[in-house]
Amino acid sequence: MKQYFFLPSIMIFIALTSMITFNNLNKILDDAAWEKRVLIISSSSDKHSLIREQYTKWKKELPGLIDRDLIIIAPKEAKWMITTNQADIETHFVPNKKIIHKFELDSSKLNIILIGKDTGVKDITHEIKDSQYWFNQIDQMPMRKSEMKKH
Repeated sequence: MKQYFFLPSIMIFIALTSMITFNNLNKILDDAAWEKRVLIISSSSDKHSLIREQYTKWKKELPGLIDRDLIIIAPKEAKWMITTNQADIETHFVPNKKIIHKFELDSSKLNIILIGKDTGVKDITHEIKDSQYWFNQIDQMPMRKSEMKKH
């Protein structure tokens, strides 16, 4: 009789763990709202080298990322590729499937999403871009223009 109780307990634990992970993505985004801009990168596991390549480009322009109040969200499955080369920028790792589901992305492609401080999706691309591309996108945003006037 005890063995039948054990299986449902495991299933409930797995379900709760999945919900917590999804809520973590939502919490990261909620915490960033009106304070930070977010770059989210996602891809299938066979394209994780593209995540490292894009992250390396961002890392080379660290002062620009910091100046623009950016944080990065990347798949936890690619964490090992990034942590060996991690920049001094706030980076969060969440399950790739949660990113794909939340933003209704094509899981077979590289996906890079820019989210503004107002929580709106500002850009989605499927190609690696130089940091200047992202800086240009951000610098056209009304909140960023206001920030630049203050400096």
